[in-house]
Amino acid sequence: MTERHREMARRLVLGERQCDVARSCGISQQRLSDIVRSPVFMGYMQELSAMREQRTGDILQDVRRGATNGLGLLLRVLTEGTEENRGSSINTRVNVARDLLDREGSAPRVGKRQAVRRDVGLHLTAEDLEELTRRALAGRGG
Repeated sequence: MTERHREMARRLVLGERQCDVARSCGISQQRLSDIVRSPVFMGYMQELSAMREQRTGDILQDVRRGATNGLGLLLRVLTEGTEENRGSSINTRVNVARDLLDREGSAPRVGKRQAVRRDVGLHLTAEDLEELTRRALAGRGG
């Protein structure tokens, strides 16, 4: 096989359409089709496909390992904090948790109207907190 044939095979294995490969190589689609049906060419394409699958599998394993490590770090940041983020706000932690849930597919789906965010400031006195605690306990039967 010539280098030109190997290049055609590489491009086809990567998913490029035959008509585009033929056009860029300056040959007819019929000629490329004849080349592709050659036993030698088909064997080379199978080798390339096997190598591609192996590399894809290796990359997929690396991505899964990285995702597991990344998730572990995010969960640790959420629950324990790290030296760098111990002072991070609860809003930051909630946003990270929402992002994790969204990526996993568990986050609730909301419409455009529901997705509007409103920040509300609230100041409670010690008496207010005691009243809220009393009501919560009364609601639980305690």
